[in-house]
Amino acid sequence: MKWMLCALVIVGCARSTDAVNGAGHDLSGVGGNGADGDLGAPADLTGASDLGLGGADLTAASDLATTTPDLTAPSDLAPAPADLTPMSDLVQSSTDVTVHVLIDNFCNSSTNPTVINAPLHVALHLTFVNDSHDYDADIWSSSNYGYLGLAQGGVWHDPIDHCRNPNPYTEYFDVGIAGGPVGGACPNYRLQIHCN
Repeated sequence: MKWMLCALVIVGCARSTDAVNGAGHDLSGVGGNGADGDLGAPADLTGASDLGLGGADLTAASDLATTTPDLTAPSDLAPAPADLTPMSDLVQSSTDVTVHVLIDNFCNSSTNPTVINAPLHVALHLTFVNDSHDYDADIWSSSNYGYLGLAQGGVWHDPIDHCRNPNPYTEYFDVGIAGGPVGGACPNYRLQIHCN
């Protein structure tokens, strides 16, 4: 037993002598302790400054955010041209509307269009056409004028410009069978004209 113990001591001494003399592989400078062969991550690679990246310069978000207020100034980017025509000047100078008078054999009177919505400050010109097959038509305005007895297929050009007043208003025309409805059985149709 002594002999074996002595042989182990000699082998152990020989191995440490080889490491000191440079024979074999020296692992003592790699990793943590070099005893178990675990190479691990070298300690000098964890510092970003050693890699030349300048770690503090890459994470300075406050330096990058200082340029954004200059990008959000739309008044400097899109000035309104001074030569644009105002919207009120783009409205056409007159409007012509043809009103078709329709009277059937069942005492129903109507017009096409059934109502007129027109802009203010634009002359509205009306032309009435009697498209009824069996009846002449009376067309009478709320302004106390009109055309009585417009023949079938007849055309009347209203001489008055409408919607020229400065304020919004509504007027109308009563349209029906010639000679009615005072005492007549067939009611008139009221064509509303809204000037807005």
